[in-house]
Amino acid sequence: MRLTTRWVCCKALFKRATPTATPLGVGEWVRCNPLRALFVLVRQPPKGRRAKTTRGRRARSKKSEQSARAARAPWLLVASVRCADLAPKQLVRRYRQRMQIEISHQ
Repeated sequence: MRLTTRWVCCKALFKRATPTATPLGVGEWVRCNPLRALFVLVRQPPKGRRAKTTRGRRARSKKSEQSARAARAPWLLVASVRCADLAPKQLVRRYRQRMQIEISHQ
């Protein structure tokens, strides 16, 4: 992605993620076919959920560890420039709701 004059790897921005939605501004997405987009970075606070085994201990399976790692990863939301009038918090709320709907339809 490119916010100013040079291209930046998305993972490099993850270090700047905070629990408060941070607007990164409008920039370009995809180097080979640049698309203008709005970028918002947020790291969801931990919810305290722990997968348990049948004996009540904390699960340590590979799948459990992968799911926990994915839940800790920050979100870099890429939205249409038409959404620029929305507050970053509203954009995160809409994306979270969309993800819940997608999961419930699987």
